[in-house]
Amino acid sequence: MSPYRINYLGPDHRVGLEEMQWFEDDDHALDAVGRSPHRDEIEVRQGDRLVARFPPTSPVGIFDPRGPRWRI
Repeated sequence: MSPYRINYLGPDHRVGLEEMQWFEDDDHALDAVGRSPHRDEIEVRQGDRLVARFPPTSPVGIFDPRGPRWRI
């Protein structure tokens, strides 16, 4: 299990709430965070590494048609 920092951003794209959660890997983190009812952007980070951002705001993301996740 590894710690992941979940940043819930507001409409101004600033972090409104930050929490730490532990997951087995990126896929488990993305599955859990992808089900969040949060209306604005959510960032998933592991240390300094940006794992994903929901909803996608960067053209760098790759869409996974199996679910509502975007991976950086």
